[in-house]
Amino acid sequence: MIRNGTLDGAQGGATRPGVLRSASRAKESLVQVTLNDIAKRVGVSQQVVSKVINGGRSRGGNASAATRDRILKVAAELGYRPNAAAKAMRERSWRHIGVLVRNSPARRLIHPLAFETILGINEGLQSEGYMLSIIRIDDLEHDLAGGSRAFRENMLDGVIVIDAFTRPIEEGLEAVVPRVVWTDSNVWRPTGCIQRDECWAGETVIDAIHRLGYTRARWVTFPYRRDLVTHFSLVDRYAGAVAAASRLGIDLERIELEGPNDPQVLEPGVVFDPESVVIPCTVNVARCLSQSAAGLGLTAPYDFSMVCPDSADELSRFWPGLSRATFSRFDMGVVAARMMLEEIDSVGEQEPPSIKLRGHWHPGCTAWGPGPHDRPATPA
Repeated sequence: MIRNGTLDGAQGGATRPGVLRSASRAKESLVQVTLNDIAKRVGVSQQVVSKVINGGRSRGGNASAATRDRILKVAAELGYRPNAAAKAMRERSWRHIGVLVRNSPARRLIHPLAFETILGINEGLQSEGYMLSIIRIDDLEHDLAGGSRAFRENMLDGVIVIDAFTRPIEEGLEAVVPRVVWTDSNVWRPTGCIQRDECWAGETVIDAIHRLGYTRARWVTFPYRRDLVTHFSLVDRYAGAVAAASRLGIDLERIELEGPNDPQVLEPGVVFDPESVVIPCTVNVARCLSQSAAGLGLTAPYDFSMVCPDSADELSRFWPGLSRATFSRFDMGVVAARMMLEEIDSVGEQEPPSIKLRGHWHPGCTAWGPGPHDRPATPA
């Protein structure tokens, strides 16, 4: 602290030893620490240090775990800062991955569930020293027109796409980006794609209600937005449910509502029927139907039953009882990051094969079987 033109704690112009040491360390930090400096301190070759520093804990060549940990610790102690530009030129890699989402300034929260996948992607990339940048759909359209330095100068090693986009966007992206991993999108090819097995989800909910003794079910959906591409999950879930219903003899009725305030929701027996199970096509539709039912004084599983082929992490906290086919979007993000790293490593080789991921059935407590069920007695 500066007081009256002198350093606090200094008397008669003398400076404390601690201040001298701090100044000395500051001066030393200005000196560029090299890989050779680290190698000498650890007692290994510069080549070993280079492999560990440039690859992280999982890519340290033949170095033992103890040696890798020692190298990383010494590098941190010496204040080693790699030259990112030189490293990028040497490896022909910027260690920079973009994630494309459908959000835009006009539709800021159009796909909040993508955040779960983004966190998983970041988890899978950060241990390998990669940076992650979010690219919104509006930004991409501008970038493809030539306005982005990242695309113009090829500063991205690849892009992980989340959700469905138009064909021109898909084709334009692959024309300017060296690698693309299609995650939870409508693109499905033998390599480079990751999807949830949505047919399995639709089949699973029908199998579950069949075991509970239901013979009728109502698949409830809202109209698809014309300004957006229809996501494959909505098509595949329903197709899986139809196939299972046909196999098991379940009468599956499809109800398309104009929205949560559609008059059909209020009509007795149209949506909520004790003898039928309601199957909202998404988590958001499930929330809307639950709120509409509450406005009518109805509650699952006492007045009607509900199962869902969709899931979200937040349900484990806010609606754990919803009977559903559950799936971890976070884990899907981790798999997407791993696939991108495999594509980067497999230069000139076969790209990693596409993957269909399955979840598991969460029984919950919103479906007990046909018929109204008595509520617990209210304590006197």
